[in-house]
Amino acid sequence: MARNLAWGGDLLRVRSLEARLDWMSLLGRHPHVYRVSIDAPRILLSAQRLAGFHLRRHPDSPDLQWRVDRLDLQGGSIAVQEPAWGLPSAQAAFWIRGTGQGPRSLHLELEAPALVIEALRGDLRLGADLGDATLAARQGLLRLGSSQIRFHGAFAPTSQALDAAVSGRVDLAEGTRLLPGRHPAAAGSVTFSAALGGTLDHPTWGLDLRGSELRTDALPMQPGTLALTARGT
Repeated sequence: MARNLAWGGDLLRVRSLEARLDWMSLLGRHPHVYRVSIDAPRILLSAQRLAGFHLRRHPDSPDLQWRVDRLDLQGGSIAVQEPAWGLPSAQAAFWIRGTGQGPRSLHLELEAPALVIEALRGDLRLGADLGDATLAARQGLLRLGSSQIRFHGAFAPTSQALDAAVSGRVDLAEGTRLLPGRHPAAAGSVTFSAALGGTLDHPTWGLDLRGSELRTDALPMQPGTLALTARGT
């Protein structure tokens, strides 16, 4: 077990890291990790911190049949406070659970039950499958203030097939608070659904959008409605 780890100054700090693995497997092409436990990782994102942090990339060989049986990350926190990026300040507490699905394959469950972006409170849940055959996000749900977005997506690297969808409702008065810079106030709500399919070379897409009680200080108009449907390839 390793305690009180730090990378990039205070970019990433970890209270403890513990790993159980088959040491002999590290000598061959089938490294096997039984369990990785990470306690209280703390991430502070800013341009200055990232500028001093460098990772050396190592190519992943498909012949390396790594296996991770269990991943537990608990008590995590992340904060973003970087006006230079034009992003709203944000912070979240989170945890991650991972279960091995065989060689070079991992299923992850992520939950951020305490998410705050510019004083708007909410939560995030997401399942993900990572492997050679597919990369997928499943049953994603983001709730922030009175807005809610559901999403899922999958990509098959071999066939280049796409399958993704997103839907939800956005409160415009809350949403405009997250935009960078100065902008006219807006109000009303928008419900939407969008889908993406096909392949990377020949994608198909669709969009359905409905707005109600829409108004903005930029235009002298009464609250109105909007209906939009679009399809394409």
